[in-house]
Amino acid sequence: MSGPPAWSVPGQAGYDADPGGAVADPEGVPGEPPGGAMPPDADGGWAGPGGGPESPQQAEPAEPPVDRVPDEEPDDVLADEPEETPDPGEILARLASLLGPSSAIGVGDVWVRGQNATGPGSAAIGTLNITTARTDGSGRTWAETLTGTWVRQLADGYAPTPSDPQLDRYLKQHHLVCLSGAAGTGRHAAACLSSARRHGFDRVAVLHAEQPGDLLLPEAPWRDGHGHVWRLTGTAARDLDGMALVGLAARAAARGATLVLVGDFDHRDQELAGHLVEHRPAAPVDVFRAQLRRQLRGRCVGWCATGCVGDCVDGYVEDECVGNPLLAAHLAAGPRTGEVVRLAELLARTAPRGAQLTERLERLLPRQLRERAARVLAAADG
Repeated sequence: MSGPPAWSVPGQAGYDADPGGAVADPEGVPGEPPGGAMPPDADGGWAGPGGGPESPQQAEPAEPPVDRVPDEEPDDVLADEPEETPDPGEILARLASLLGPSSAIGVGDVWVRGQNATGPGSAAIGTLNITTARTDGSGRTWAETLTGTWVRQLADGYAPTPSDPQLDRYLKQHHLVCLSGAAGTGRHAAACLSSARRHGFDRVAVLHAEQPGDLLLPEAPWRDGHGHVWRLTGTAARDLDGMALVGLAARAAARGATLVLVGDFDHRDQELAGHLVEHRPAAPVDVFRAQLRRQLRGRCVGWCATGCVGDCVDGYVEDECVGNPLLAAHLAAGPRTGEVVRLAELLARTAPRGAQLTERLERLLPRQLRERAARVLAAADG
């Protein structure tokens, strides 16, 4: 991994231009000597240095003085002429010369985690920019070790899935496991938490690679004794074969580590036999309960008089939210885990109740789900 993370330089205010323009001579037209023009001599020349009979000069008609506009510029000067863009290679060469030969400064792809900002004067808070580059033409790889605090927060709002026990058992018996499931079903969170249960909350690393063979290179960013999670793209999942599985498992075993490959491995049961676990997501209502409780933990949502101990949060989650007919119909329709998590985050901001909650849900839920919920409720009333 080489190269610094991308940064933006705030624009600096330059000096203001002179508001009065060019300063005129105190007596007469600019460029003339003080006191006005010199009188011509008898021969028609000018009585000045180099003038006189020895060097007669032809008189020229005097031009009337022109009123100068201070802020005017000549027509041939372009206003707001853009500055020449510096060469990025030259800038990197200067930085490398300042930092020494071991700086290894280069350019490459940038993987942004969190907020992003681009352009002069831009800024982003809470962003991790990871820049990767390779010069041998092979794929790019990087590894990020998750903090124990982040993993614990993930576990705090996690709803256990039916496939978690099988994943934990496979990960204790093997150094490599393939977790198959559709995107947006919580498969990545399940892999991270299973790795944390196997190695510890502060020993979970997320890998990124373009192809399975990139992780077999000598400089691949493995962490000793860590649980690694790699979310494969569709192309990488199709290129995964038996030889790559054997090589990756051997590399993980040599480092005392494990690797969970997360992807959609549909119709590959025979090829991945012994390594494959089908991810079965938790029920949407369970995900909603866990996420909303985590978002509201430590807050009072029941107007408790004194000494709130958090009982109002459980009542709000069960009675107000899960018991709401519109929300119940939405959760029964089987939305994806990511959609349920987002809905819980939005409701936790204001914790609406009663009619306000129903009005908020009518704005948040998709139209087709609202219509389906209305049909379900009408059938129940009839």
